[in-house]
Amino acid sequence: MSQYNQTIEVVKYAAHSSVKIILSAIDQPKKVNLKWK
Repeated sequence: MSQYNQTIEVVKYAAHSSVKIILSAIDQPKKVNLKWK
C-alpha cells in the first residue's frame, strides 16, 4: 500500500513539473513578443 501511495506521489509530482514546464513554454513566446513590439 505504501508503494502504491509513493507511486501516486511521484506521478503527481511529475505531472505538476510537466504542467509548469508547459506553462512556461507557452508563456515564453508572449514575453518575447512583448519585448519585440
